[in-house]
Amino acid sequence: MVSEEDNEEDYKLMKERAGEFAKLCIKNEWKFTQEINDCDEGVAVYFDIKGRNNKIITVFYKDNGYVGIQLKDEDEDE
Repeated sequence: MVSEEDNEEDYKLMKERAGEFAKLCIKNEWKFTQEINDCDEGVAVYFDIKGRNNKIITVFYKDNGYVGIQLKDEDEDE
């Protein structure tokens, strides 16, 4: 079982990594949106970045330390 202290550390790490990624997006002048949502039994921060050829790149950071990347067409239903 994961302790509350471990959960807090994971959450702090997620916020730090997501913040650094947001700075990178801004520095490179990428068009992006950011959203925080419930995810499984925790929280995740999602960044949708507009790519070429009507593609959306989603980078997400979960509070359990998981980082993921997803690519989809802009007009794709969720």
